[in-house]
Amino acid sequence: EINLTETKSLELEKMLSDEEIDLFIDSFDFAPTTEECYPLLKEKILLAVPSNFECNKGLGKYRYTPGGECPKVSAKHFENENFILLKNGNNMHKHAMQIFKKADIAPNVIYKLDQLSTAYNLTMLGSGVCFLTDTVFKFNPVPDNIVLYDLEESETRTLYIAKKKTRFLSHAMSEFIEISKQTIK
Repeated sequence: EINLTETKSLELEKMLSDEEIDLFIDSFDFAPTTEECYPLLKEKILLAVPSNFECNKGLGKYRYTPGGECPKVSAKHFENENFILLKNGNNMHKHAMQIFKKADIAPNVIYKLDQLSTAYNLTMLGSGVCFLTDTVFKFNPVPDNIVLYDLEESETRTLYIAKKKTRFLSHAMSEFIEISKQTIK
């Protein structure tokens, strides 16, 4: 039986530590001390912009297409846009703050959310711009109503499956890890 739980990274770590969950999938920017991590994939952090926004004009050559090559554009170009971010405590929030710092931007944040999928949907509705990963578009086509950009200030992050180091790796957990690795490839 598999039960799925979605919440912030810090809450998932606590749940794993308290043995409320067996595994979690997340990205880490540090060396975990209490978790044993199994890498799944590297993700590129992209900026998603509604296609009807004025800031897209003249940026045709910078439009990111999954699997294709394009030059990077500075996040500074989008500094006057309304940003949809994830809340503090979420890994993507940390990456967004690093991008803003590198680009010397004080963003106008209109929403702080818990889920990346909500930020993505609000961007598709034209509410503002958000950060996503290229993984979203490995499994789904890029919709016509958004444009993706690979930013000069952006980084990659690694997605892992983690388990508590002191917890026995059951056959079911091992199979889940292997199936996840194969599915993502």
